[in-house]
Amino acid sequence: MCDPVSITTGLLTAGSALTGYQAQNAQAKAQNAASQMQRQNTLTSLQDSYKSTQKRMAQEQKTAALQIDQKQKAKRQALATAEVSAAEAGVGGYSVDALMRQISGLGATDIATITEQRDWNIANLSDQMSQQKQQADAVLSSQAKVSGASPLAALLQIGQGTLSSYDSYLTRHATTTRKG
Repeated sequence: MCDPVSITTGLLTAGSALTGYQAQNAQAKAQNAASQMQRQNTLTSLQDSYKSTQKRMAQEQKTAALQIDQKQKAKRQALATAEVSAAEAGVGGYSVDALMRQISGLGATDIATITEQRDWNIANLSDQMSQQKQQADAVLSSQAKVSGASPLAALLQIGQGTLSSYDSYLTRHATTTRKG
């Protein structure tokens, strides 16, 4: 006949396996949702960082362009002043030409320095963008998708519990049959 202990044990084992299966799946879903949120936050942060860095690059370009324009105006003004002063003084020749070349050379040096500084700053900002990308990639690659519990494992656990309950039943049945 039916052994209530074996049936109860089998049902408890099956219930426990199903509950464990559901709990593991729920935990995997929650962990995957948290990973997806972290992924989205990382990508949003990277995008914001890129926008900020690109804005700073544009500012560097604009600032350098304004400084170069000011230096060119100052150079033209210095050349005009020197030329007028030389003409008023009645001076000409090689010494005036040398003075004009010196003024032009200083202006060109100033502009080259501004350009070099701008290029260096933009290169540094570009390096920052690369570092930001590497950091985001590291965060993103560290977040593997978690798989839930295996339905096969749950079924095998239920099968094992059922067989164990049946074995217990047979053992108890054999013992009671020998006694009786």
